[in-house]
Amino acid sequence: MSIAAIGAMSISTMATRDQPNQPTVPSNLQLPPLPKPNVRKRLLQAATGFLLGSAASVAFTATTIGSISLLDDDSALTSVLSVLVIAESCVAFGCWLAIMLVDPGTVKRSAETTDPLPAKIVSQLASAEPMDSLPMLLVEDGEIFCTQCLVWRKKTTSKDLAGLAHWTCCVPRRRYVELCGHHCEVCQRCVPAFHGHSNMLGTCISNRNIYFLAVLLMMGGMGFMTALCSVFIVFFQRDK
Repeated sequence: MSIAAIGAMSISTMATRDQPNQPTVPSNLQLPPLPKPNVRKRLLQAATGFLLGSAASVAFTATTIGSISLLDDDSALTSVLSVLVIAESCVAFGCWLAIMLVDPGTVKRSAETTDPLPAKIVSQLASAEPMDSLPMLLVEDGEIFCTQCLVWRKKTTSKDLAGLAHWTCCVPRRRYVELCGHHCEVCQRCVPAFHGHSNMLGTCISNRNIYFLAVLLMMGGMGFMTALCSVFIVFFQRDK
């Protein structure tokens, strides 16, 4: 569904969830199970990222320590470089582990995130019809309901959605998914403040773990610079 369609839907289908004319949900009506994530793809992505990151960490560490070992004297600078490259590898591993373990903030089913169900959802469940016939998103009173997870996402205003409806390029689209969340096709979960799904980590990136990712990338760059500095020091010392 395009952003323009979502913005138009938010204006044309505005209804308050607290109104008394909400559909009555039958007591025997049960929600279907959540969609299954693509575990195989996620594990493959995580393994690929871990192997590439480990290879880079080993290469930077070996280059730094190996270059320093070629020097005849042990200066304070060489000791600092050795400690620095090992610390960078440890911090990078800690950030990778945090990204793997920290929940990106997936919207879980609860009474707060599922009640009340939209009328279209109640009708589909009562008639035992598949949810595939419905659009992925239903908008009511500025709130977005995911028909895949069957949960309400973060509340937004109609003004926000109406403003986004006039944009189609990637930057406003990124702003839209950060504002309204996104249903990840790999993880099969709704994630608020969504920044993207990392193909090298096998998990979604949101406001809850993006800082770990930033530090992880920074440690990679610093590790490269540390290894490069150690090589330059060796050539500089040998030219004397």
